[in-house]
Amino acid sequence: RDIDSFIALQKDLVKTAGLNPELEGLPTFKTMLARNEAEPKQGLVRPELAILLAYSKMKLYQELLESDLDEASALSYHLMEYFPDVLQNKYPEAIKTHPLKQEILATQFCNRIINLLGIDFVQRMQANTGESAFNVVRAGLIAMHLLDSEAYLDDLRHSSTSAEAKYKSIEVFVAAVDELVPIILTSKKSLPSIIEAYYPRMTYLFGALTEHLSSHEQGLHQESYQAAVAQGFSEEVAKKIAAIEYAGSTMVLADLAHTISPEETKVVTGKRNAALSVIANHHYALSQRLNFGWVLDSLSELPPKDKWERIAISDLQVNLYNAMKTLAKSYLEMPSQNTQTLESHLARETEVLNRYDSVISELQQDEGLTLASGYLLASLLKALA
Repeated sequence: RDIDSFIALQKDLVKTAGLNPELEGLPTFKTMLARNEAEPKQGLVRPELAILLAYSKMKLYQELLESDLDEASALSYHLMEYFPDVLQNKYPEAIKTHPLKQEILATQFCNRIINLLGIDFVQRMQANTGESAFNVVRAGLIAMHLLDSEAYLDDLRHSSTSAEAKYKSIEVFVAAVDELVPIILTSKKSLPSIIEAYYPRMTYLFGALTEHLSSHEQGLHQESYQAAVAQGFSEEVAKKIAAIEYAGSTMVLADLAHTISPEETKVVTGKRNAALSVIANHHYALSQRLNFGWVLDSLSELPPKDKWERIAISDLQVNLYNAMKTLAKSYLEMPSQNTQTLESHLARETEVLNRYDSVISELQQDEGLTLASGYLLASLLKALA
């Protein structure tokens, strides 16, 4: 990863966690930048990373202890998992009222978040969203649950492929969590409601992704799938790796389905859900018509100049998703949906649609997406809805 994230982390730990870089033998920022510009590029060595890891965990642990961890009661299974199976089965009630419950949960949350998502995850997400460490951790744990992190990691562990390929697949997972966290942070649903509403629908949609994607997105999905197979993953695992790249749109789609048809889109294991599939098909058709995938991909590639631009990019991503969800909801509430009704629905605001198409065309041909043009597109999407 770019050295800037570690520089930002070290600065934060100096300021908030009592880290003394000179005492700990850490490189100066000048040295870090010089390593990053060397050929071949060099980052921090393992002993240096170990120091940042330790301070990151100590800081996060303390911040979590000072928070109300009972708010994350829906994630209390992390408390049970701390103990051996025999104790879980024999003393479940005693575990739930353990006198060190808060300390155990704080330890579990720290390890789950930092060990998988990276030592800079919390600091980076706080910089991007302006949220507290507890809220970021809570959202991160929810995202990991929605993406079935344990099953995903088990698949990677048991895959007979290179360590490099496995690390790249973990990076894909972390990128998916990064995409979900800002969306979760803006949700007004309670933690149990988020898991109940999204998890079964997202699991279903991930499994049926190729049925719903537009032709263009199917091509991109197939490229990711073939790349994973070429790295030595089984076809089943490769499908999961390729599908998880659509985490953001899948969560928005699950939310849309739950909002429009909460009963009809309930998922029954092993059965096809026709209502959910119809909503997914029309949602992706709308996304293709408006080049929404290109907008999101371009936004993810924008290099932030400072922390305020990082926050703005995160905010814009959520605004775009919400605008598209509102537009899709208004379209799906029409009596019937097809290619003709899609165009007629968008043409209700002909001037807005023409301007949107014109802006997209100009951005694709010339300068590419910018922060300002992204906010303009979000505004036009809201006007179309």
